Amino acid sequence: MEREIVYDAMKCTELEHSLDRISSDDDCEIADYSDSEIIAEARYVISLYTEGGTSHSEMLDGRCGKASQREARRELRELKAFLRKHGEQAD
Repeated sequence: MEREIVYDAMKCTELEHSLDRISSDDDCEIADYSDSEIIAEARYVISLYTEGGTSHSEMLDGRCGKASQREARRELRELKAFLRKHGEQAD
């Protein structure tokens, strides 16, 4: 059975993409990461939106159009909800 945190992480598009990339680089499955590692990655993805100088922050600021801004806002809400639910978990 899949851990709840992994299931919930897969609901966040950007977090899923990020975890897919790093698991491919690490030659492992996403489920192999600890809860703490998944939470740290979620925090990192949020920082891409909240810190300037990234394409994510440009989307959130509306510099890539209204549709991209709506998508960035939706993704940021999903990530924050994920952290509210799982952010205090530890291995």
